[in-house]
Amino acid sequence: MPDPRLPTQVKQPWEERIYDFDFRSPTVDADKHLVPEGRSIASVDSVEVLPNQNGNDDLTVASPTTNGDARVQAKFSGGTDGEDYPVRVRITDDLGQKIEGDGVMQVRDL
Repeated sequence: MPDPRLPTQVKQPWEERIYDFDFRSPTVDADKHLVPEGRSIASVDSVEVLPNQNGNDDLTVASPTTNGDARVQAKFSGGTDGEDYPVRVRITDDLGQKIEGDGVMQVRDL
């Protein structure tokens, strides 16, 4: 189940693109941010594409990074048109807290 605190992303099957997962932006309620104002991401522990409900695992992810604020970036490629893929992002913040967010990458040939 996607975490409502991370936005759903959309890519086309042919694309190889860098996408942001913002641990602060999806909600206006600051108490619900994965990384609150004034805190930052110290490290990206993993960005993982999980098999979707149809068992497809042909979406790949590479090169996860952060610029030290509340965003994680990673390069996504592949995927099957019409499929939704769960994406799990795990980080450690500047206080040493381990935080996990679950998003969705939708693959659509627009």
